[in-house]
Amino acid sequence: MINYNKIIEYFEDVFDNCPYHSIDDTKKIFKKDFNLPLEDYIDINSLEEIGSGSIGQVYKGKMTDGREIAFKVKHPDIE
Repeated sequence: MINYNKIIEYFEDVFDNCPYHSIDDTKKIFKKDFNLPLEDYIDINSLEEIGSGSIGQVYKGKMTDGREIAFKVKHPDIE
């Protein structure tokens, strides 16, 4: 098994230290982009923030049908 923690630690100094936006912002962005509520597709209780970069942040979670997913959401005010 690969020890990803050692890889992450090795590259830690090159990662951006970008702020996270709120789940409420994520819901608003999803609604604006798709004209549908996020909760109709993704189990909100399963969401976990994986990381945040200069453009957006990445979540992992489960769809309402149980499939595991990862998805990226642009930060608010990013054009």
